[in-house]
Amino acid sequence: MLPPTEPILKISGLDVVYKSRLKGLKTVAAEGVSFNVYKNETVGLIGESGAGKSSIANAIIGLVEGEGDVLLHGKEINAYSPLDRYKKIQYIFQDPTSSLDPRYSVFKSISEPLINLLEYDRTQCDARVRELLDAVGIPTIKMHNLPHEFSGGQKQRIAIARALAVNPEIILADEPLSSLDISVQAQIIHLFQDLQKKFSLSFVFISHDLNVIWYLSDYIVVLLGGAIVEKAPKKELFQHPVHPYTKELLSTVIANDKENSTVKKQAFFDSSDIQNPEGGCHFYTKCNIAQKECMNSKPQSKKVGPDHWVTCYSAKTQENCLTQRREDAKAQRKS
Repeated sequence: MLPPTEPILKISGLDVVYKSRLKGLKTVAAEGVSFNVYKNETVGLIGESGAGKSSIANAIIGLVEGEGDVLLHGKEINAYSPLDRYKKIQYIFQDPTSSLDPRYSVFKSISEPLINLLEYDRTQCDARVRELLDAVGIPTIKMHNLPHEFSGGQKQRIAIARALAVNPEIILADEPLSSLDISVQAQIIHLFQDLQKKFSLSFVFISHDLNVIWYLSDYIVVLLGGAIVEKAPKKELFQHPVHPYTKELLSTVIANDKENSTVKKQAFFDSSDIQNPEGGCHFYTKCNIAQKECMNSKPQSKKVGPDHWVTCYSAKTQENCLTQRREDAKAQRKS
């Protein structure tokens, strides 16, 4: 058993490449991705469509093939049998309607992993399904209803209950709020927070919504063109972004008098606008501090603060960042 200071999930140098049927053609969905997930922690992956968020999650759980190291409790993920892997890591999909079999009742959808992975009998399944439905706020009298009898938010609650069925340690949540109404999103956000405390869960939470990332994440990984451009603890990233792309994303985030933040506008770029055909930094053509080397040479990740990493040639060093923060603080006090 690893000590608490060790991550339960460690991703190092993960590449995900999709090969075309046409000879020689390939698409790099993720390149050199590295981050850790600790017990009871939520890591948020954020970036525009095509940034590689879902490909990374799919590679972690084994839905697509990736190259690099994915270690679960210090053991290579592929060394686990598929059944053992699914007992430890579960996936919540973006669209709850398509993720639930329309022919299966709520009871059958949730009890299926209990039977196949934990070998529960009917009595055990009944008790566990009731417990899970109660935890996610679905009346147990509806446990034999079909998915079409529920709203979108209720379907997502059922999908969450199914993911929790086998007592996983980690849940990969891939845009689980994007198909829901705003009012329902808030309910599901609070549900995730409650369930994390109740079941001691770790999350890898994928979203393009800065509000969602702020409320749910402890650590944030910013992706651009399949690569990590910056990663840091939530407050550190929101208060002191370093990479120019991160600054663009957060440029309209304002902090109120408490510790929360409100996102007024999102500043994502179309994927076609951020490609660099020369093979260097993907943000080169949009960056206002780009150097000549940024065009045809990929920068390496460097540390600029405690648990704060940035992939940029022009980003300030840790010492310069701290100096700038002191100057900003002085200027703010004077004003």
